[in-house]
Amino acid sequence: MISSIIATMIIEIFPSGPFDTNALLIGCASTKEAIIIDPSHNSKDKLLKKSLEHQLQVKKIYLTHSHWDHIADLAKCKNYFKSPIYVHELDAENVKNPGADGLPLFIPIEPVMPDYYFVDRESHKIGNLEFKVLHTPGHSPGSVCFYFEKENRVHPHR
Repeated sequence: MISSIIATMIIEIFPSGPFDTNALLIGCASTKEAIIIDPSHNSKDKLLKKSLEHQLQVKKIYLTHSHWDHIADLAKCKNYFKSPIYVHELDAENVKNPGADGLPLFIPIEPVMPDYYFVDRESHKIGNLEFKVLHTPGHSPGSVCFYFEKENRVHPHR
């Protein structure tokens, strides 16, 4: 686990699952609102523990893309946190039907319906944190990154 607190931003990173895929918890230090990014295999309990420790309220779940190792705990997180799921439309089918991308699934993954689709360069807020969604196809057709300009951070690190 990697933790950091920048004046306005709480960042917790949890390498999880068989490939140590990073699940992230990003929170606004002042409003205590948070997002989960890429709830990887066996990350839900770690995300929950840290959200409680920082007294964060998870408002949304964001996916950088829909490969199985980034969505393995998606259903568990959605069910527990009752938060909407955001993904780029070009990766949505694999969230609804895990394995639709043709990659082998190493574990069973529960399908989930996305609630919202990302649009390139659209702005998002979580508490007082503002960031842009950048469509970065290549790893998958719907890969995205999140650019926090004030904090000079991009997630995931590419």
